[in-house]
Amino acid sequence: MDNKKKIIISLTSLFLLVVVASVGTYAWFKWRTTAEETVNINLTATSVITFVGGTDITGVLEPARSYREGIKKEVRITSELPGSTFNLYLKINSLPEGLKGSFFIWTVYKGNENVGSGNFANASVGDNVVILLNRSIPANTYDTYTLYLWLDASAEINPNNIGNNVVDFDLYATGDSGSVNEA
Repeated sequence: MDNKKKIIISLTSLFLLVVVASVGTYAWFKWRTTAEETVNINLTATSVITFVGGTDITGVLEPARSYREGIKKEVRITSELPGSTFNLYLKINSLPEGLKGSFFIWTVYKGNENVGSGNFANASVGDNVVILLNRSIPANTYDTYTLYLWLDASAEINPNNIGNNVVDFDLYATGDSGSVNEA
């Protein structure tokens, strides 16, 4: 009877150790994911752009009824000088054939205002998709833009083409500095 008790205690302890190690490893991994990283880039001598979660966009997409259910990427921008502008691009590193269609959509919001949208019907690997062009950068405050990528569930999609397809994009920006206002 005493041996059975020792075996039960040993197995219970081992089970608890495995559970604690698994939860701890998962929590550490979740904490270390790129979704929480921010990448600040000096766009010009006076402008800084911040890519929340980094510049890379990688993932598997499922059809969604709303853009809010897709992949989301936030971009913040500021400048020390008035009159600065920037351009935002999406470089296509990987785009499976099954996702090349008008149902694979991107859209950009500035607050609640839709400031740009398009699709990947004519896109190819290596393309640089223009997301925003000649957008004004605010001086001494931030503007925040949110890029969404999703598969439109209301569109005609061949489910055989979209399953387990991974997309891989990179966000990047270019910009021009403003001028110093002299009195």
